Amino acid sequence: LCMNICYSPLQLRIVNDQLMQLERAFQNPLGNSIQQADLKHTIYAPSRTNRYNALGFPSITDAIEDRNMTNVQQQISIVTYFIRSAISVLHQPTTIQTIG
Repeated sequence: LCMNICYSPLQLRIVNDQLMQLERAFQNPLGNSIQQADLKHTIYAPSRTNRYNALGFPSITDAIEDRNMTNVQQQISIVTYFIRSAISVLHQPTTIQTIG
């Protein structure tokens, strides 16, 4: 059932592929820190001090709480890299992604 605009299954697949790539672009394979190597999302994850409350930019938040400006700058650089990687994924979707 279409309200105003109907999308073909192919169009939906193309957009879904792009959304999956965008989400993957924020995954740090090394983890957010040595203490949290299992938490890989650079934008949204629990902080080191509160595993039940997800925060934005947890590695930056943890570095600020540690009052370590060198680490704060390093974490900002790492997050900036992942944001730029995500930006590169944001383009007009035209093809289906293939595995391989």
